[in-house]
Amino acid sequence: MKKLITENIGIKLISFLIAFLLWAYVIFSENPVVTRECKIPLETINLETKDYYMASELPEIKITYRANRRKVLTHDIEAHIHPQVNLLSLLDGTYDLKVTVNVPPDTELRSISPSHVKITLKKLIKKTIPIKPENFRLSLGRSLYSSSLKYYPKDIRIVGKKINISKVSGIIILDEIRNPGNYRKNLPVFVVDKDNKQVNNITIDPPFISVEYTIRKLPVKKVKIKATFINKLDDNLILKETSINPDSVSISAKPNILKDISYLITEPIDLSKVSNSVKQWKYIFSKEKGVLIDPDRVEVTLKLSQKEFKKTIIVNLFSPDPKLSISPATIEVNIGYFKTKIPNEIYKIKISNENDDPVKIIKDLISKNGFIYYSIKPNKIKLSKAK
Repeated sequence: MKKLITENIGIKLISFLIAFLLWAYVIFSENPVVTRECKIPLETINLETKDYYMASELPEIKITYRANRRKVLTHDIEAHIHPQVNLLSLLDGTYDLKVTVNVPPDTELRSISPSHVKITLKKLIKKTIPIKPENFRLSLGRSLYSSSLKYYPKDIRIVGKKINISKVSGIIILDEIRNPGNYRKNLPVFVVDKDNKQVNNITIDPPFISVEYTIRKLPVKKVKIKATFINKLDDNLILKETSINPDSVSISAKPNILKDISYLITEPIDLSKVSNSVKQWKYIFSKEKGVLIDPDRVEVTLKLSQKEFKKTIIVNLFSPDPKLSISPATIEVNIGYFKTKIPNEIYKIKISNENDDPVKIIKDLISKNGFIYYSIKPNKIKLSKAK
């Protein structure tokens, strides 16, 4: 291989030099005119971009040109060829416009295809949107709030295609602050749709607004907790006592909200599902928004008892012994009970012999059936046996 390169090296160098000189002669001495063809995107001039936009796509223009070979080889001629349409003073509508082409010096334009194009212009929609405090979405550290807010300007103007402007339902301005203090910022404005998603391809003027605000720590105070209930207990049950642990919590809120809160409530307790004394953990709620609660749950204890009914019943005394006399044989008894049904044996009580104590028998029978004895009228009963 080395021999192939180095053998007759002089002859080879002379051959290379002759070839180069011949090439240079053809390029620089013999410089024939050549024809070339290219495709170049169409350009527009004098479009009032603040008021109108192109609603049609711009085609590529096929261009044939002539130039000397040297210029074609040494210059990027096609980079300096510009097919254009002039949109000066045109309003919204569709136009059939002539294509003009600017070419470099010493370049001959041979053909343009197409020589005319249809262009559609549409008017941009403009809309002014006022800036309101609720447009600011400040992500603040826990226990912080904005005590003052100033901003400029008070409104913005949006410009865009009708299809895009129609999607806009509002604007948002975002910021994130983790510490109290005074802040001055330039914040970007975003236009959003009804789902708070950003709408693109819209010009916002101005794109930033100047904002000043003061961030403070929320004040804190202690408030009592009240239990809330829904539905009713069973008719035979009564709620004797309700206790809450802890019975008060710390709350943080803006001063104008905090001053009106004297207590908070628990999430509702469904009494229809309570049949015994019970303890339940319940979350605490505030009717006002923006209230921080610590702790946010409490333990509610419900103590239940059976409901006592009072009733006066007529009790008949009788004896299987015909010789035993009972006076009086009909008496009134005041009782308390936790059931709605009183057994028949209480309404009719047997006295077996003259040594029985009718009052004691009545008391024992009432107690045996789970009732409470209150009084009897008359409170003396006479038993006598005929001889």
